[in-house]
Amino acid sequence: MDNNKKKKALVVSTLLLVFCIGIITLFCVMPTNNSKEVLETFKVSFDPNDGGNVAAIEIEDGKALQAPEDPTREGYIFVGWMLGDELYDFSQSVTGDITLKAAWQELEPDKVYYTVTFATDGGTTFANQVIESGQPVVRPADPVKAGFEFKGWQVNGLDYNFDQPVLMDLTIVAVWEQVEEPEDDQNEDDQNEDDDTEDEDKTYTVRFNGNGGTLGKNCGTQTIDAGGLARNVCTATRAGYTLVGFNTSKSASSSNISSRRINSNTTFYAIWRANPKTYYNLSFNLNGGSGSCATKKLESGSAITSALNSCKPTKKYYTLSKWVTSGGGNASGTKIYNNMTVRAEWTKQKFKVTCTQTGGIAGQECLFTVSGVSNSDIDSISYYYSGVWINATKYGSSYKMNNALFSRVSSFRITIDGEVFDGAK
Repeated sequence: MDNNKKKKALVVSTLLLVFCIGIITLFCVMPTNNSKEVLETFKVSFDPNDGGNVAAIEIEDGKALQAPEDPTREGYIFVGWMLGDELYDFSQSVTGDITLKAAWQELEPDKVYYTVTFATDGGTTFANQVIESGQPVVRPADPVKAGFEFKGWQVNGLDYNFDQPVLMDLTIVAVWEQVEEPEDDQNEDDQNEDDDTEDEDKTYTVRFNGNGGTLGKNCGTQTIDAGGLARNVCTATRAGYTLVGFNTSKSASSSNISSRRINSNTTFYAIWRANPKTYYNLSFNLNGGSGSCATKKLESGSAITSALNSCKPTKKYYTLSKWVTSGGGNASGTKIYNNMTVRAEWTKQKFKVTCTQTGGIAGQECLFTVSGVSNSDIDSISYYYSGVWINATKYGSSYKMNNALFSRVSSFRITIDGEVFDGAK
């Protein structure tokens, strides 16, 4: 009998032990509201565009990227990092993998240039300006920074005069004054019903609104536990604007998605900052040509092709072949990021040569005619025969040669105002 009692007691003890272990295991694996969320990371790659190598960076979702050290490239000055066709704003949050490409300004030989940078302390990002010595800085648009009012630009604590010539590298600093941030608007447009009453047993729906922009990836509906935070993974784009973040108020100037506790069904609106517009001068070097080609003022980052096509200079006995940059590259399709001068390149015309027997010329000689050129402009005419160039004989205001010999010659040179042009029959 005692043995049976001992066996029953052993069984009960074993069952209690198993039950306790199960309860402990269950509490260990259950998620808690205090567990730390593992943030997604994204890769930021840098294309130096023929400059020095810049290592890729891993960054947590929603954080702003710190600009790397400026790369270098011989014969160029670094302008800034581009995301697509726009200058990248390093104050914005990273919400996906991106690749930034270096933009460069070619330098003209035998000229002195200085680099002007704009320090905005988390405000709008501006491209560096490459300024020829003695020229002024192009004043950018006023920068924007959430919670602050822009007061002006300074160098070494003094207000900067944008009309003065640049004689050294400069860093121009934005001056800010903090302003009181207005409270979130709680109106019908917000479509949020926050009652700040946390109920841990409830879940709520979070939605995203492009607020004038286009929502990208990871912007689907989220289900969030009461008191939790929405996942800051949504991306959005809008032409001419930079995404600041997401806020429950569509009229806010900053993001609150990373701090706003969810206690009701909530809509987050994309918050946008208009990209500043900066303009630069495009000047034309006609390179011996003539015509009216006034300097064009173009928005930063815009292609200059249309402006090039509007300038139609001429040069006697030449054809405009193309416009080139200060470094000699084809300017067509180039985008402008600093004051810029393009130079016309000309192609010499090739002239048609005839030789006609005319009264007054003895024997079988003929008289030259060069199509499109008056005799008074011609310095000399020569022809290639038996491996040498032979000057045609001057005859009055024109030139002559043997008619039979002319039939065996195919290459001619016409010298006009000291320039040699090719001719052919």
